[in-house]
Amino acid sequence: LGVTTILPLITERTESRAWRKDRARQVMIAALKQCKRSRLPELQMPISLESVLGPDILFADPNAPTPLMNIVDRSRDPVTILIGPEGGFTESERILAQARGATLVRLGPRHLRAETAAICSAAAVMLAG
Repeated sequence: LGVTTILPLITERTESRAWRKDRARQVMIAALKQCKRSRLPELQMPISLESVLGPDILFADPNAPTPLMNIVDRSRDPVTILIGPEGGFTESERILAQARGATLVRLGPRHLRAETAAICSAAAVMLAG
């Protein structure tokens, strides 16, 4: 789907179990082989939400007024979309995102699992291009 970087986020609702980069990379390699993709996305170490927020960020929020499809523009490259953890972002995280200039976008009328939301977001960006 054209994803070049995966950046795990540490949020207020992130599960506290240890993150294993080697395990995540194994899963990515298996997916790469399954879809016959030639390039493995860069897998970065987890980073705090506060560290990544800014005006070039699209912040997935099911209550956002604007659908992602109305915002996404391939001329804006790269596109960075933040997907919340299970349970979504907290209200204080939404407020922080807005204060830092991030654009809040919704992915559709339904609440999606985090992994499904990531795939839907990547597909929307791909279709826009």
